[in-house]
Order: sequence, then structure tokens, then C-alpha cells
Amino acid sequence: MKTEQVSRLPRAALGLLIGLLLGAAWAISRAALDRSIRSIETLTKLTSGTPVATVQYNPDYATNALPILDPRSPASEGYRDLRSRLLLSGTNGATRVLTVTAGTNQACATTIATNLSIAFAEVGQKVCRVDGNLRHPVITDLLSVNAGGGLAEVLQGTQQLAEVIQPWNEGTLSVVPAGAIPTNPNELLS
Repeated sequence: MKTEQVSRLPRAALGLLIGLLLGAAWAISRAALDRSIRSIETLTKLTSGTPVATVQYNPDYATNALPILDPRSPASEGYRDLRSRLLLSGTNGATRVLTVTAGTNQACATTIATNLSIAFAEVGQKVCRVDGNLRHPVITDLLSVNAGGGLAEVLQGTQQLAEVIQPWNEGTLSVVPAGAIPTNPNELLS
């Protein structure tokens, strides 16, 4: 019996060593293949430009997707800073369209666009927040507006734009919800 235990010990040690080597190789290859931009310095180096502003990550997204409504929130200060910088970038009073998009996480783009819309409305700017996410619309939940007609119906020609615009919070922010989710949103744009 003692010889069996002795002969198993080198096998176990070899298995442990192989497992450690494979784990280390996996971790190194994952780090080498990671193309994420995790710092402002990396972004600046890759784009040869500087960011307009930064908004602090909101760890309470699940419970508070609109930190702009809390004036003490660090994220709300970032949105106000971004708003101020965009206003100061100057368009000489011309109508401005701002598009916010994301490569992967659409909820992130929706949250940023909505918070920024509220930030502009706070200083008296007339803003119309259009929910163009026809696959997974969330503006109606975020802003508690009527989910009736919206962008989809305007694109289909069944409603006029003026019929689907909804005022929000008795201010200068108006909302165009996505409307009924179409079976194939791409067809609405062709």
C-alpha cells in the first residue's frame, strides 16, 4: 500500500504543475489579446486626441440609472461637465444633433444619452430625447413615459412625429419613445 501512495505522488505533482502552467498560459494570452481601453491615457494614445469629459462609473446602475437627478452624485457632476463643454464648443446657436452610440452595451449608450439630455434640459436647453433602440427600448421605463406610439410608428407612417412627442417632468425635455417593437427594425430604415 505504501508503494502505491509513493507512486501517485509524482503524478499528482506533475498534474498540479501542468495545471498551473496551463492556467498561467491562459491568463497571459487573455491579457495579451485584451483590446479594452481601460484608462484615459490609453484612449489618448490610441486616438491622438483628448476626451471632451469623463463621467464616473455608476456602480448603482441597477437601482439608479439616472444619477443626474442626484446633484451630489459624482456621476451627475461628470454629465454636467460634459454638457458645459459641449455648450462651450460653440455652434453659434445652430440646431445641434448629438448621437450617442456604443459598440456592445446599448444600455450604457441609453443611460449616457438620457442623463445628458436631462443635463441639457436643466439649463433651459430644448431637448428631444429619441429612443432609437428599436430592439431593446428602455426609455419608457427610465423616464416613466407612455409606451404607446413612438419612433417605429413614425417610420412606418402610421403616426406623425408631433403625435408621439411626450413632455417630460414639466421641463424643456421631450421624449420620443421607440414605440412598438417591430419584428425586423432594419426594414423600417430601408
